[in-house]
Amino acid sequence: MSSATRPNQQRTLARVFDPQRSREELQNWTLEVFQNLSFEDAYHQKQLGYCGIPASEVAVETMLVGLIKDGKDLLNRANTFLRLSLDRRERNELDKGVIFERAALLDWLQYRKDDKKTPRAAVEWYENSFDAERRAPGKAEVQRALPVYLEAQEYEKLLTRFESAGLQTPASLSRIRSQGTMAYVIAKQMLGIEYDQPLVIQTLDAFLTRSIPQWLGQGRFTAAAGWMKIAHWQFVDDPIATLLRCYDYLPGLEPPEYSPVLRGQPAVRSE
Repeated sequence: MSSATRPNQQRTLARVFDPQRSREELQNWTLEVFQNLSFEDAYHQKQLGYCGIPASEVAVETMLVGLIKDGKDLLNRANTFLRLSLDRRERNELDKGVIFERAALLDWLQYRKDDKKTPRAAVEWYENSFDAERRAPGKAEVQRALPVYLEAQEYEKLLTRFESAGLQTPASLSRIRSQGTMAYVIAKQMLGIEYDQPLVIQTLDAFLTRSIPQWLGQGRFTAAAGWMKIAHWQFVDDPIATLLRCYDYLPGLEPPEYSPVLRGQPAVRSE
């Protein structure tokens, strides 16, 4: 192998999700960093949201590699940061929509709460933010935001925002690679406008088969968790067991052992 190709290969390998390597890194230093985040410092510096966002990412990663107890503890810590940030109305204007999204996701993972109020608050924030911009919002910004519209069941707003951003209806459902485009297809099916359910299920499976390994390799663990909820979760299911279905899309890797503890109990629904 020539030295000219070796760096490219190393960059490719760096994007592969390796649960064992992630587990070792978490146990060696990452968990300790986030477990020792200071509430007092973050509170006084008005940085609660900025601490809670990366902490939520690490909490999901921790559970994905089988450190369930540590992950649950960090989930609680991260959600406390996020909720306090919202309660204090911190001026995290660039991240407030993300804070709403993450808080709803962590409520689901912690309490099996099917929250619609918090995702709808995220949608309201995004809508106001996009409309207030002097320039049209970037297509990448809109693509990233649209899955929470789906979670909030704001299907009409999703379609309107997708189209007003100049995003293109997919020419081929088998080639969808962007979150917003996948959300757009699901919203159309939910509204009965286009596409039938079997086709959307097939399309979603192909999308996740492409996306989950990429997201996990890039450290986008909460994106993967959110899509596991959209694709697989039912009200009687344990959210952590649903999260671990990421391994359905990781050929050659087995999920960590986990015994669901909430199955059969009613989910908490919040409209």
